[in-house]
Amino acid sequence: MRAVLDVLSRLDQPPAAESCGVVAAPCQAGRIVTARSLSQLRTGGAVTVSPHIVPQCSLHSVAGAVSVALGLHGPHLGIGGGLDALAEGLFTAFSLFQAGACTACWLLVSDWQDEPALDEAGGPLGDPVCRGLALLLVPESAAGAAAARVVLAQPSGLVAPLPADEEPVDLSAFARAIGMCAAGAALASWGVPCPWPAQIRVESRPHASTVRRLEAA
Repeated sequence: MRAVLDVLSRLDQPPAAESCGVVAAPCQAGRIVTARSLSQLRTGGAVTVSPHIVPQCSLHSVAGAVSVALGLHGPHLGIGGGLDALAEGLFTAFSLFQAGACTACWLLVSDWQDEPALDEAGGPLGDPVCRGLALLLVPESAAGAAAARVVLAQPSGLVAPLPADEEPVDLSAFARAIGMCAAGAALASWGVPCPWPAQIRVESRPHASTVRRLEAA
């Protein structure tokens, strides 16, 4: 929610609530709370498990929270939840535009700076940092003066999924790539590999100087 509010503070005009969707792709959301609850269930029974876990810590809870907070009326859903959450979230946002389900879409992605380790009671060891990224995507026809765009491409000759040992995209690296492409820096294109035969690319748009929103094509 903090990342979304930061984006809104940079916009001249927020997207129309009636047709704005939300796609949340958090990486393994709620696993710390779930581990703790399972430990409590084993030692204290069902009365120790909070009823708030499902509505507030499930895959769909992030999208639901943002949709309610902003009063949006477009589709909102959780996607993926695993190591390929970024690619799956981007692909889902493309699908919503293709189906005409919304005219703008928030993409919310998270990952861990360091994988959290849990003790026997399901509590975290140390203080792991969770990173969140919020993008406001709009179709090409409404991109206006957007300085960067996101495109879905199928590279020629790519007919098989990526290798199973392919490293997932680091969220901080993705955010830096967006900033560099949007600012017209030396980086003109940056790819997000998909676990299927495709690639999602962030590209610079020439003659653009101000970052307002991302174009989804």
